[in-house]
Amino acid sequence: WHLLPGWNNAFSGLSSPDFFHLDGTLGGDLPETPVAMVPPFEGRGIAGLAVIKRNGAGEPLSREYLVQEFSAPLVVGTEYRLSFGMTNGVRLSTSLSGLAVDGVGIALSEDQPVQFGDGLLDLSPVFDFPYARYDEDWEQVSFSFVADQPHRFMTIGVFLPDDALEVEVQSGSNPSLAYYFFDDFTMGP
Repeated sequence: WHLLPGWNNAFSGLSSPDFFHLDGTLGGDLPETPVAMVPPFEGRGIAGLAVIKRNGAGEPLSREYLVQEFSAPLVVGTEYRLSFGMTNGVRLSTSLSGLAVDGVGIALSEDQPVQFGDGLLDLSPVFDFPYARYDEDWEQVSFSFVADQPHRFMTIGVFLPDDALEVEVQSGSNPSLAYYFFDDFTMGP
């Protein structure tokens, strides 16, 4: 993630979203990542994050977030359309991924979000999936919203508390990660 200009990990000391590229090396390459086989949706690189990770019994879920700062604040009252590509890729037999979770979404904020450790960010999403989404193929997701504040940051992740999440095993015998890849973010009025 630190190779993605304008993006950060919500300043977490524990969470580390990933960046994969066709020219990458040592696990950072495409199409075979440590998590799944996945080509780019558009261009040559993609971002990935474990939106949740199961820990030991009774332990809270770990979370990763990816944050982008806009070049200028959103204009209050303006309708925007946000689009991006999203996939889980084709899971590798050695991967810890394979979970699907509801609530994967986008939150907007005026201030830079700061995640403490790998805990939940208390943000309200402007968009989220109301079901446990899992798809090996790329899907282009698009939605519209009206800016209610001069938001400067967009955060990707899961914003529901652990006890409100629907988590399903979709692939593998004992996965511990709900891992998603993202690409080609575009937004405009």
